[in-house]
Amino acid sequence: MDFVKTIKQKHKFAKHSVYAYSLYKDIVKFSDDGEPNGTAGIQVFNSIKSAELQDVVMVVSRYFGGVLLGTGNLSRAYRRVSELVIKNCKLIEKKMCRILEFQVEYDEFYKISKFLKSDCSLLEISHSCNVLLKIAVPLKILEKFQTIINESCSRKTEFKTCGDGVFLIS
Repeated sequence: MDFVKTIKQKHKFAKHSVYAYSLYKDIVKFSDDGEPNGTAGIQVFNSIKSAELQDVVMVVSRYFGGVLLGTGNLSRAYRRVSELVIKNCKLIEKKMCRILEFQVEYDEFYKISKFLKSDCSLLEISHSCNVLLKIAVPLKILEKFQTIINESCSRKTEFKTCGDGVFLIS
């Protein structure tokens, strides 16, 4: 994995660069990177799992200071450091969305724009006779979204599905 290699190169004097990652729902991997088996990578991974994080990579680089910690203290150190990293980092939540394209009249656009900005991600907008919108809508609110749009518009809105994806919804 390129990210892990980059961190190892950046900390080339570190004795160990232990890592763990959890990608999508079922791709997980961890490495002790030369530490005693089960003392490092699994500890980092368990911190990620306990925090219910997904699509995350964590690398913990350790410089040997001349004191042997023993496997118990080493395990606790990796677990505690990875927990502190999670506690102190800025987490970004992304949501699975359906990409919809639809048209509304100008006055209707102003009625729905606050809702669009708060719960969805506006991908494209073009203006002609009407306002053409391409929006990423979280799957959890898809039905509610379509109902609100239809109730706010004078005619039934036709939604064209353009696919699904993961988006940052602020």
